[in-house]
Amino acid sequence: MREIKFRGWDEVGKKMYYNMKSLHGTLMQYTGLKDINEKDIYEGDIVRYVNDSHVKRTGIVVFKNASFAIENPTITSYRLIDYSIEIIGNIYEE
Repeated sequence: MREIKFRGWDEVGKKMYYNMKSLHGTLMQYTGLKDINEKDIYEGDIVRYVNDSHVKRTGIVVFKNASFAIENPTITSYRLIDYSIEIIGNIYEE
């Protein structure tokens, strides 16, 4: 059974919160997986991974069709569990 937790982007304070006592923004769900550096992977993370053709790609973690996936401009989605993933940022923080 995977752990269910959320983080939130505060639109007013422009800050990511992992303890959401005061939040004015968007919630992102934890996928239950960790990247190659043992960081929790959440919706909205920008990740680097190697695809089936052994090409390095980047994409955004999304929740689509009842599962978490990686989305990028050329491919609709890749399943998260199929790849070694490294978080390189998120869609809110630079």
